[in-house]
Amino acid sequence: MTDWVERCTIGISTRDRAEDLRHTIGMQKAIGLGDMRYIIVDDGSADGESLRSIVAQLPRCRFVRHEQSAGYVQRRHEMAQMCETEFLISLDDDSYFKSFEGMEKAFAAFDSDSRLALVSFKIIEWRYLDQPVCRRITQFPEGYVYWFRGCGYVVRVRHFLAAGGFPAVFQFGSEESHLNHQFFRMGLKVLHISSVVVEHRWSPSARSAWDRAFDLHRSQVLLKMFDHPLVPMLAGVGKLALWNPWDKYGPFLARFLAGLSGICLGLRQRSKFKQLSWSQYAAFRKEQRRVQIAERIEIETSSGYR
Repeated sequence: MTDWVERCTIGISTRDRAEDLRHTIGMQKAIGLGDMRYIIVDDGSADGESLRSIVAQLPRCRFVRHEQSAGYVQRRHEMAQMCETEFLISLDDDSYFKSFEGMEKAFAAFDSDSRLALVSFKIIEWRYLDQPVCRRITQFPEGYVYWFRGCGYVVRVRHFLAAGGFPAVFQFGSEESHLNHQFFRMGLKVLHISSVVVEHRWSPSARSAWDRAFDLHRSQVLLKMFDHPLVPMLAGVGKLALWNPWDKYGPFLARFLAGLSGICLGLRQRSKFKQLSWSQYAAFRKEQRRVQIAERIEIETSSGYR
């Protein structure tokens, strides 16, 4: 490993997932990343004190405990504000590095281009959505993209904060897409490197189907209201509110109420956000289609987690 280790901090937000966090820290230590700087934020766990013995395994860890939950999106934003290094690596409490041989390439790219804001990694997910046990590999085309997954990336902190970071109104989902829009609007770049691999071991203690459907659907509505020009915003919100409730996972009533909640909140707060211009929106959509067409997704059944 080279000096990139001293230039970044690993940030993890957790809530009521002590065993997931223990597994993640164990995997990090097993590949030699136990001595890095860490910020671990407890987002109101019922037994948060039990986490202290787990994070004590990390000699350079700043542990922050909150009595009340504010959601992982706000905690990730707070981690960037607390970060004392130039770069922040974001992991979930149930995701960890499988391979980091390409990390030198990522930091060489950061050093050669001051407009590079974020480098995304290849993600391997276990137990994905409605599959009982499976493996999903998400790999974007190598090079510049405007797409990343929140469970594995490294970001230049000053660009993250300058773009507004992760607004707390995105309770679950769409915060990455919002940040992508803001990076694009500001002329900043996102790079994908597939030689850095993160495994995401979906936690069995994930949120309920109702909470997931409500928060995810509301965030999708807010994304369009906060980021899109007027006409695409109206079309996108109309599609989500009037049609998509019949075409997505989760309880119908949760998605329907989420659409109404998102519209009301979006109308109150749209003026606080900077929308893409028409030309930026068209260019971003073109780039988005290119990435989606080239994205490689593989589903493999398996007898269990590795």
